[in-house]
Amino acid sequence: MGKKLGVILVLCILLMSPIHSEDTFVQPELLESLDQQEQVPVIVELEKTPDELSRLEELAAADVALEHFSGDFYAAKINEEELQELINDPNVKSIQQDEIFHILLDDSVPLINASIMHSRQNGTTNMTGLGQSVCVIDTGINATHLGLAGRIVAQKCFCAVSDAGSGGCCPDNTLEDDSARDDQGHGTHVTGIAAGNGSGITGVAPEATIVSVKVADAAGDALFSDITSAVNWCANNASLYNISVISISLGGGSYNSICDSFYTPLSAEIHTAWNNNVSVVVASGNSGFTTNMTSPACINKTISVSSTTKADAISSFSNRNFLTDLFAPGSSITSTKYTGGTESRSGTSMAAPHVSGVILLMQQYKESVEGRNLSSSEVNTTLATNGTSIDDSDGSGRSFVRLDAKKAIIAIDNLNPNILLFNTSEQNISTAGNTTFIANVTDINIENVWVEGNWSGAYQNITLTNNVNSQYNQTLKNNCSIVGTFQWRVNANDSKPNFISSNWINSTIRSTPIVTLNNPQNLTLTNNISTIFNYSATDCSSTINCSLIINNQFNTSINTTNATLTEFKVNLSEGTNNWNIECNNTQGNLGYSSTRTIILDTTSPT
Repeated sequence: MGKKLGVILVLCILLMSPIHSEDTFVQPELLESLDQQEQVPVIVELEKTPDELSRLEELAAADVALEHFSGDFYAAKINEEELQELINDPNVKSIQQDEIFHILLDDSVPLINASIMHSRQNGTTNMTGLGQSVCVIDTGINATHLGLAGRIVAQKCFCAVSDAGSGGCCPDNTLEDDSARDDQGHGTHVTGIAAGNGSGITGVAPEATIVSVKVADAAGDALFSDITSAVNWCANNASLYNISVISISLGGGSYNSICDSFYTPLSAEIHTAWNNNVSVVVASGNSGFTTNMTSPACINKTISVSSTTKADAISSFSNRNFLTDLFAPGSSITSTKYTGGTESRSGTSMAAPHVSGVILLMQQYKESVEGRNLSSSEVNTTLATNGTSIDDSDGSGRSFVRLDAKKAIIAIDNLNPNILLFNTSEQNISTAGNTTFIANVTDINIENVWVEGNWSGAYQNITLTNNVNSQYNQTLKNNCSIVGTFQWRVNANDSKPNFISSNWINSTIRSTPIVTLNNPQNLTLTNNISTIFNYSATDCSSTINCSLIINNQFNTSINTTNATLTEFKVNLSEGTNNWNIECNNTQGNLGYSSTRTIILDTTSPT
């Protein structure tokens, strides 16, 4: 009885202020929780690891089971007596409560222009997140859901917030497991927004692969230490699964400024991910605050995401303040339901995976088109400065940016379009035909393709038409006004706009006489030796010399006036005579008529 009274007396004194036993700090809120609960989960910071302790230090160490999860930090569940042991342990630097975080409750994909990007190609590959992975830290995933199955490359669980029978709340009822089976539904819904594909759902990055880490139980609660372990695990396995982004739709305490100092282990893990170009996207919370947001969205280096409606109004429940990086649709979002099919949910939880999905598209573009990864800084800056403006003057008094996948990918496009010309040598083209300009132009964000040239004297532009795949062409109708040599080139720009021109190409339009036969008609039978052949010739030259050819032999010639009916009168030889007209202009260009046949038969019947 005396011992119990002593403990109560000590606790009453301790509750008055933060406790420092030499260098040991004890969080006041922890003392309040112990006054109401028999056991409380805590985070213990040590000066040395247990393996580094001397024999004497081991004897002085608290007899408390500690579970390492990050750096110098360990997780434990303690009662009042164990708290006193930790306070008396000279190796313990600080003791604070292991905070409980909570989950934050398909037409949104076109709204952020993600579906436009899905149809754009690099070669034959669409921009759908292919080759990238998202690591979703939440309540887990239904791995058999038709909208997600086949693309889940890894699962993990860290769940100690409740005890399902064997110490924890992972699917096997332990603290840690290699299964992330969802027993709440929030994680399955969030994952479908980022990367769903099937069962009536097309997520933002529908061909990305998925890594699911379960940290929350069936009630939607998760421990700070488990979230920290999950971020650590995702970052450490980023290379193995090509994880581009970590998506967290969980929230804890409310803060109006950067909160790294309150979550040192988690902040360190997020910074490690950041330094390795793995973005960490976090929902801002659903309390409707205009000055505060929930942790861990307030940690530096995260991308904090608030929610808009599909009409681009700020969702009434959405937290936002000066730390908010981005808005995305979060009201009435239809996505994968963990029991199968789909369901609609609202919350900044739904907004965050939209951003995660766009990051997958951005990283796919940068890797496949430009051969490198975007840095975390590039991702943050690009998203925060390339979207649709959202006015919150009546709320927080600020203006924000709503996510736009198309604008974000255009912003990181640093390559000029590629132009391949099919007719690159100097050409001689007859006025009898037409001049067709053909170019193969490739760029994922191609905007305009046009041919520039001086075929009519002054330089002018003609837009090329996308005929098939990446081929662009346009036909120029030849006429006498463009006879001679001219130069031309193909120009192209994309949406950024990056601009490129091909080399100049020389082409010469030749004026070639066009010969039209009039009489006699083909296969004419006659008994008149003297026969009249008439025709007309048109050309850009006013003087044309035309010759009559009979049976491949020159017969006679005459100067012909342009476009005027002209005739030859000659004596034919008995029998079959094949004839045509050849005309030569002042440029030395020959034009040929078709060949006709006339048969002379002067023999009388017997």
